[in-house]
Amino acid sequence: MTKQEYCNYLLGLAKLDPLPSGRTDFSDRLFGLFQCFMPKGEGIEKVFEPIENGERYVERIRQIYTVTGEEVTKIFQSGMAPAYFVPPKKTVDESDLIRIGNELLVSFNVFASRTENDEMREALESIQTVKIASEKEEEESDTDILVYESITDWHIENSDSEELIDILDEAFYSIACDYFLGYYFQYPRYENKLGTDFLEPYFQLWKAGYSCSFSENELLIVQS
Repeated sequence: MTKQEYCNYLLGLAKLDPLPSGRTDFSDRLFGLFQCFMPKGEGIEKVFEPIENGERYVERIRQIYTVTGEEVTKIFQSGMAPAYFVPPKKTVDESDLIRIGNELLVSFNVFASRTENDEMREALESIQTVKIASEKEEEESDTDILVYESITDWHIENSDSEELIDILDEAFYSIACDYFLGYYFQYPRYENKLGTDFLEPYFQLWKAGYSCSFSENELLIVQS
């Protein structure tokens, strides 16, 4: 199956129009693909049937429907449809958030070590504590930018553009317009290269309705 054939296969599953003949740039057509399987992800396994080890992706992606399904059903019943997956608001024990934040900080350090990214590793050395904050910093810190660029650059450098799964990059991103979340769902692509599911704590934060950012010397946990 070619990438164009796979794209048309996916568009068919989502009941969308096929690609125009001869079009070669088509990843943007799959933006919002996973939303087409709201609220409970029925049929989502078909998306990954043509993909090697597709069941690994299905196992991960089903989690977003489990987390958001009940809330999305209520939105559908009101006559509307959500554009993105948003976890329901809930009360989370602060100690649990701090624990997840510490696990994420460790994971970022493991990523920096395994990818031999000395600049990222040195920047993370200055992050001494995890703190729950009422809001994000007004401007991104240098560490925010460095961590984002380091992980994104590694993702790009280690992606095989010939793989069928490559055309789902925008679909993964559009789950919540969050690159890190998109990379989490693509971890089976990189498992053999990286050997650590380093964004699992990030996903746990998202499920709890929180995100994170860096200040000068803290990892800030902020409600989304």
